[in-house]
Amino acid sequence: MSRTPLSPAVQCREFPFPGLSIAGLTVAVLAAVVASEPSRATAEPVRWREDAAAAQHEATRTDRPILVYVGSEACGYCRKLEGETWPDRHVSGILGQRFVPLHVDGNRSPGIARQLEVRAYPTVIALSPAGRLIGRVDGYRGPDEMRAFLVETLRRARASRELAEHVAR
Repeated sequence: MSRTPLSPAVQCREFPFPGLSIAGLTVAVLAAVVASEPSRATAEPVRWREDAAAAQHEATRTDRPILVYVGSEACGYCRKLEGETWPDRHVSGILGQRFVPLHVDGNRSPGIARQLEVRAYPTVIALSPAGRLIGRVDGYRGPDEMRAFLVETLRRARASRELAEHVAR
């Protein structure tokens, strides 16, 4: 079988990777690109606290805000939040490092749901270690929206702490 020579503009001298075809190189490059994309999965799931008093004690001890997630077993959007938003590596990373995450089943703990004025599931409430409201989200939020809420909540918590320190001087 004879080859038709390519024009000099198209010819390349030699493929520089012996034993690897252009198709194999293409697959390797695509795999590297996919591997470099941020993954929504996380190796470290959120460690939800179930005891409100213990969560508040931990928040006071560590000076971190409490993130209260109020849902119920029958809530479809709660399942979506649990399946898509909380497992996101960025969201779970922020929660694990900067908050004390507390999960409350509103049907099993109606007193807490009433105290937090929960009217729908899911509801996500950020509280200072002293129990003051910092932020609130009613309804489902995807990973990007939740991450933005968490970052804004941390900004507000820091500003509130700085104001309290200024007033105390």
